[in-house]
Amino acid sequence: MSFGISPLVVGLAIVALGTSAPEVAVSVGAVLDGNTDIAVGNVVGSSICNVLFIVGISALIAPPVVNIQLIRQEVPILLGASLLLLAYTMFLVVQSRRETQAAKDEFSEAIQPTRARA
Repeated sequence: MSFGISPLVVGLAIVALGTSAPEVAVSVGAVLDGNTDIAVGNVVGSSICNVLFIVGISALIAPPVVNIQLIRQEVPILLGASLLLLAYTMFLVVQSRRETQAAKDEFSEAIQPTRARA
């Protein structure tokens, strides 16, 4: 039965599921153990490896044939999504630093009167 889905989309979905399943298992296990850094590192490392290493080796073996329309449509979307992710990550880092500094300031103010009495 055909649902009108292109073979490219079906192939990409199958490859995405197959390559992401181990990372999902490791990341979920790490988060449940309280190791969120491992989960983030796993996702980033896996993405870098998949994009640069696997695709690069595949391209060396058999150069890919890519429709120019695919490049015109997907590359700007990919770049936009990447820039949004970068901006969001930077926002989270700045917000986290502000919260950490505010907590340090609050803690030092709470300790200050105790030191003055001693």
